[in-house]
Amino acid sequence: MFEELNKEEIFAAIIQALEEELRNAVSAARTASTDATNEESKPENKYDTRALEASYLARGQAQRVADLKEALFGFRRLDLKKFTDNDSISSTALVELLSEGKKQILFFAAAGGGTQVLYRGTKIQVITPATPLGQAVLKSKVGENIFVKVGKSEREFEILRVK
Repeated sequence: MFEELNKEEIFAAIIQALEEELRNAVSAARTASTDATNEESKPENKYDTRALEASYLARGQAQRVADLKEALFGFRRLDLKKFTDNDSISSTALVELLSEGKKQILFFAAAGGGTQVLYRGTKIQVITPATPLGQAVLKSKVGENIFVKVGKSEREFEILRVK
């Protein structure tokens, strides 16, 4: 299965997913901004916090738009690298992991973490070094076992393949 994955197509699908996320975030930011400045959001008394809450939401939505724009900008400038089993994992690596009998496929990047795409029936998730798993995977190699703290326990992952 992993051998059949086309990294270039997966990369294009991730960009499409980020573009869709951006479109949705822009729409949500517009709605939140409109709600924050709407006459009906005006406080009716000193305890009414609707306008304040709406402005916090608008600010958060605007930040999400900025983050997605930055992620897309970064993705569009990436050059896909080809990895061998002897290479350390870094940006643009497509990695297959095994943990607790379950395989998962990750695309390693500096931004866009959490974005998921379904490629020919296979779920692929973008992971960044900002996460504990991303930190553990970074600079690891095929055949190595990595350990990630999840809550109070530790999970073991085996790096099966990379491309």
